[in-house]
Amino acid sequence: MKKSFYTLLSFVLLFVFSNAAFSQVKLQEGFENIPIGVGNIPSGWSTWNNASFPIDPASNWNVQYKDSAIVGISSSTNKVNSGVKSIVVSWNSGNDTNGGSFVSDAWLVTKRISISAGDSLRFFAAGGKPNPGGWWDSLQVWVSIIDSTPTGFTAIPEYRIGSILFNPNSIGSQFEFKRYAFSLSRFIGQTVWIGFRYNTNCATQGYAVIIDDIKLANPNVEVQQNSILVDKFELSQNYPNPFNPTTNIKFSLPKATDVRIVVYSSSGQEIRTLVNEYKTAGSYNVDFNASDLASGTYFYKIVTSDFTETKKMTLVK
Repeated sequence: MKKSFYTLLSFVLLFVFSNAAFSQVKLQEGFENIPIGVGNIPSGWSTWNNASFPIDPASNWNVQYKDSAIVGISSSTNKVNSGVKSIVVSWNSGNDTNGGSFVSDAWLVTKRISISAGDSLRFFAAGGKPNPGGWWDSLQVWVSIIDSTPTGFTAIPEYRIGSILFNPNSIGSQFEFKRYAFSLSRFIGQTVWIGFRYNTNCATQGYAVIIDDIKLANPNVEVQQNSILVDKFELSQNYPNPFNPTTNIKFSLPKATDVRIVVYSSSGQEIRTLVNEYKTAGSYNVDFNASDLASGTYFYKIVTSDFTETKKMTLVK
């Protein structure tokens, strides 16, 4: 009896510690503990101005309080996804201190991180200025296995794992945060740096980009993969439908590709990004929680380089 008890206890402890390791958070940063001031960033991180001209350091990536003034912008203040601080870069990073506006090339680089199976990068970001008088912004997401410098990232162009465009025609409100997620499966077993690059032509466009609540962890519990071989792209009807407030969306990829799944209102406004990452071939499913939305008709759309499809769903509360 005693032997059976200790055997059972060993299995329980093994499960607990294995599960803890499996759920390990490699990076979690909301900037709440970072002092305000030019050049103050998390330990092990770095910022770079890779443009060919000098800029005001305060317009590069800097941690700021909610509702504090953004350098180079008199009509807007900084926002946060949660807490009271976030990190922001402004269009002023494309201004030569000697005169003239050009293409910005401002980098925010994380500390070095070891990547395991199932790891994914998740964060919230906002940018651009809505119409009328709107301006575009862009944010690139890179991985470097070489070093933390901009050239270490751009040396391998295919390691740009994502590009986000903040379209002023689809932004619902100023600095509306959306969640983005990127798989890191191609970097398993390597130690890497994550780079966020603001590379916008500030002579004609550009406003500001804000990032908050960055997390790199295993697993990406929001998107589950099934070990099923598929031979075609497919977006299934959500189930249940109608739903309240949660429903599940299944999709299939016959090959590895970048994939986005976005939810829109009946008026065409983008309200939620469920998936925005590189995925291997397979069948997947993702939950959509609409507890913060009103009853009505919504649309969800899948976009890859080879396939796009839109379906309708109904929220009834």
